[in-house]
Amino acid sequence: MNSFHTFNKIAHECVNLKLENRPTLERVIRKIEQSLTIQLKHQESASTTTTRRLDSFLIPLKEINLATQNINQETRIGSYEYGVVHRGQLYERWQNRTMAVTRLNSKTYLSAWGQDFKKELRMISSLQHQNISPFIGYCDQGKKTIIVHEYDVNGNVANYLENKRNNLPKLTWAQRLKICLGVARGLQCLHLAFGEDNQATCGNINCENILLDETMDAKISFFGLSRQSHTNPKPDEYISDMYSFGVIMFELLSGRRAHDLNEYAKPEEQFYLFQEYYRNIDLHIFIDEYIRDQIDSRCLNILIEVAYRCIKKSHQLCP
Repeated sequence: MNSFHTFNKIAHECVNLKLENRPTLERVIRKIEQSLTIQLKHQESASTTTTRRLDSFLIPLKEINLATQNINQETRIGSYEYGVVHRGQLYERWQNRTMAVTRLNSKTYLSAWGQDFKKELRMISSLQHQNISPFIGYCDQGKKTIIVHEYDVNGNVANYLENKRNNLPKLTWAQRLKICLGVARGLQCLHLAFGEDNQATCGNINCENILLDETMDAKISFFGLSRQSHTNPKPDEYISDMYSFGVIMFELLSGRRAHDLNEYAKPEEQFYLFQEYYRNIDLHIFIDEYIRDQIDSRCLNILIEVAYRCIKKSHQLCP
């Protein structure tokens, strides 16, 4: 209701019969943003306090085996550091939903992030947002640790940058901007839910766990793999959600993955390489040739500025 009253008040100001009493657009935008922030905080608070019992998300192993043909190689759609992903069809009470089944690599998962399976589940089951991949359930039977998410038909952003699949179209500039916006909104939801301080913690946001639905809207998946860890798993203190997001923006701009730079510079030197190119106004050399003619120069300059501020070590410069 606080969100509603904030919105209602500014709406009434807009239709005031006296022109001089109507608000400026700057005030309208500020109040609508305030209303949205209040609503998002309310939704996350409500979802936390009314969370279903964890065991109500449990999916029997036999159902997962049936859906994935016993986790067959033919249903496999991806393999990552944290585990292997399979596509499957859930029946009975799951209403024939297509799902992405991730069988976690327990050794890699626990050693890299130092947290247990239940902690991860409590977090990912508590959030609902249009830019966060919907959580369906889990399984921890038969010495298997499995997380089940909704399947997104267009895979992940990494596939488009690395062109792992046949006949995969190039992303347009407008699609890349839409992906950036979706990721930013998903991160905003996470930061509203877990507090501003978590912006400085090491996130696991990368192109592999940014999924794309049928309308190419971005959805963050597996965002919690490091967020609750008590220790930073990387040596670089400046690594954070915002830094990772900046890297993603540069990857989308260049059409290449960050590790492609390993051919030209050591990983620990790449940050300084970006700084040098930025100071010399040479970051345009990273632009993907496919989108070079699609980009308005003003739009390009804004994205480069925001992305660069995200990867800056100084927190004062973060957007």
